[in-house]
Amino acid sequence: MNQHARFQSLLATSLIGALALAYVVTIFLPRQRAVAALRTQLAEKQDFIMQSELLRPVVESKTDELRETEAFINSQRQQVPDLAQLPEMFGTISDKIREAGARTERFEPAPPTDCGALRKLPVRMTVQGSFEQLFQLLSDLEGLPAPLWIDELEISQEAEDGTSLACTFNVAVFAAEGEISD
Repeated sequence: MNQHARFQSLLATSLIGALALAYVVTIFLPRQRAVAALRTQLAEKQDFIMQSELLRPVVESKTDELRETEAFINSQRQQVPDLAQLPEMFGTISDKIREAGARTERFEPAPPTDCGALRKLPVRMTVQGSFEQLFQLLSDLEGLPAPLWIDELEISQEAEDGTSLACTFNVAVFAAEGEISD
């Protein structure tokens, strides 16, 4: 009987060992791998959160800049004339020429160009007057509330004594085509 008891004891020990090995292989090790994977994901997400906290001041700064930019754009939109106001705008330019004491030699509108919600209306102009008159005119044009560009400015001497100058330049007037939407 001793051998039979030994055999049963060995069989029971082997069975318990096999069950323990099966538990380790089928349940414990896969769970440990899953827990390790979750810890890795958790560490990555914690790093992401820490990095995003460092970005908070940058995001707030950019949000403030965006608000300032939108406020500037809205203020500029109010200054842009619409197409129906262009004759009045050209009249204002003509008045500024007269007020400066200069005279218009050429006023050539070019075809308009689409610029998104705005239209760019270029005009080639030649104006004659003294240096002071031309300087005053250009200063007055740049001081108009409506946005415009002055470029390709050429000044040449018209009279032998240098008292009369011709100033040829492009002025681009911007106009809205009705309501501008965001």
